[in-house]
Amino acid sequence: MVSHVKSFAPWHADVLDDRYLRDAVREGRERASRHRFFLRGPVRFYMELMCFLGAGFDTDPQYPWATRILEDQSIPELLRADRLHAATITYLDRVAGPENLYATAALHRMTSIGLDLVTAGGATFEISALAGMRRLYPEKCEFIGQPALETLIEEGTRFATAHRAVEPADRGFCIGMMFVFGHGFASDPLLRWGQEVLVEQQISGPESFMRLRGRLRNYLEAISGSMEGA
Repeated sequence: MVSHVKSFAPWHADVLDDRYLRDAVREGRERASRHRFFLRGPVRFYMELMCFLGAGFDTDPQYPWATRILEDQSIPELLRADRLHAATITYLDRVAGPENLYATAALHRMTSIGLDLVTAGGATFEISALAGMRRLYPEKCEFIGQPALETLIEEGTRFATAHRAVEPADRGFCIGMMFVFGHGFASDPLLRWGQEVLVEQQISGPESFMRLRGRLRNYLEAISGSMEGA
C-alpha cells in the first residue's frame, strides 16, 4: 500500500518518508474498518480518497455524498465501494474538470495567492470568506453549495479560536486549509507538515500560522512539481 500511495499520490510521498507513509496507511486501514471496509480493493480506494479529499472526508461537510454512502452499512461492502467510486467520478468530473483543467487552475491560484481567504474591506468576515473560496476554486464552490460552505466557515472559525487565531486573516487561513485539504487537515497523517507546526504549543498563534504558511508554500510547490513531471 505504501508503494501504491507513492505512485498514486506522489505529492504526498515527496514530502513524507516511508515511516510516515506507513503510519498513514495503518491509520487509513483503521479508518476504513470503521466503515466495514476490509477487502483489499475497498480499503485501497478508501486510502486513495484520503489522498484526494483529506483523511476526514467521511465526516467532512464538503462531501455529504461520501458520508451517506459510507454510513449505509445495510449495503454490502463491495457495492458500497462501487457506489462511492461512481459518486467520486461525478464529483471529479464537475470539480476537477476535463483533464483536471479546473483543479490545475485552482492549484495555480493557491500557489500564487495562498489560502488567505479574507482580505481587507468592508464586508463581514463570513461574506469575505465565502468570496475567498469562490475566488480560489469556483467550480468546487458551485458543486458543494453555499450551505456546506457556511458549515465549513463555522467549523473553521471554531478551530481558529481553539488555535489562538485572533486576526481575521489567520481565521480565514484556517478555513482555507479546511476548504482545500479537508476539515480534518490538522490531524491528517498525510499532512504531517501541518501537524508539526500546530502541535508546538510554545509557539504563539500568529507565529504558528506564519510558519504554517511557509510549510504550505513548500507543499504546493511539491504538488506543482509532481503534476509537471506527470
